[in-house]
This record gives sequence, C-alpha cells and structure tokens, in this order.
Amino acid sequence: MRPPAPALDKYTRFLYSEVAGSLREKSVKHIVPFLAYPDKRGEFAKNLGWRRLLFRVPYAGERLAPHLVDKLVGVGHDALFCANDEQAVSHVGFQIKDGWTMGIFSGGTDPEFRGRRLVFSLCEDVVDIAREKGLHRVIIGVGSHPFGIKVYDHIASRAEQLGVRPGRGYCLEIE
Repeated sequence: MRPPAPALDKYTRFLYSEVAGSLREKSVKHIVPFLAYPDKRGEFAKNLGWRRLLFRVPYAGERLAPHLVDKLVGVGHDALFCANDEQAVSHVGFQIKDGWTMGIFSGGTDPEFRGRRLVFSLCEDVVDIAREKGLHRVIIGVGSHPFGIKVYDHIASRAEQLGVRPGRGYCLEIE
C-alpha cells in the first residue's frame, strides 16, 4: 500500500484477514452494527439475509461476528480497517468476485469520526490492494446510495494519481 493519506496518518490500517488479538477484537466491535443493518439495496444484505437479525441482539452480535466474518473471508471477502489506540473507527468491505474483479460493498465510519474522509482514503487503499493481487477492475457497489456515488466520484477525480480509468457502472479499470 501507498504511504497513508493525510486523513489516515494518525491511524493504524489493517486487513481483517491479516490480524489477530486486540486489532481483530476492535474490528469486530466496529463492524457489528454494519452487519446488523446493512444497506437494504446491496448484494451483501441479500447474501446475509435473516442472519443480520442475530447481530441486533445485545452481546450476541459481538460473539457471532468473528465466526461469520471468518467464513466470509474464506470465500473472498475481507475488510480494510483503520483504528486509533482505542477502537476501529472506519472500514471498507470488499470481495474478490472472480479472477479479474474486486467489488467494494460496504464502508462506514463511527459517527464521532465522520467528516475526516476516512472511507475515501481506505477505498483508495483497496484499489492498491486490487492492483497488488493482479486484479483488473474495482466495482464500487453503490446502487443508488448517495455516499457510494460520492466515493466513486472522488476516486474517479483522482484517476490519474491512482492509476485507474473510470468506466461504466461504477467500475474502475486498473491500469
């Protein structure tokens, strides 16, 4: 990955699949609300189905999340997080869809950390991860979600610096 963007220089960045211990615990605490209330229009919500209701039960979500997320990692899902000393504060979830494509399906920041462009910076890092894995495109699964469209527009505006070419359907071709 590139050196951290100014928005991320005060945070530790890590992939869920590559950490253990306290960083993994921090990431699980952060991601439970996103599992419980995924964007209804997204593919992830459809795949999660009724299981999302389990994450709405106090304490159950934090106990179940590591098992579900570990299974998702086993089928090509992962998440890039940023954390401060106390907690994971932002994430971008993605999935390798085939040998050529990575799809970003989730992103979020805890309310007290919003406005710092953390998801934008993490999405730029996910593009770098896709490139490192030899993938040819990244699709930002925005549907009609206004924030997802902003993320796509942000990355498209930095296409030359990031080495991507904006395409149709919220697709970024990696150059």
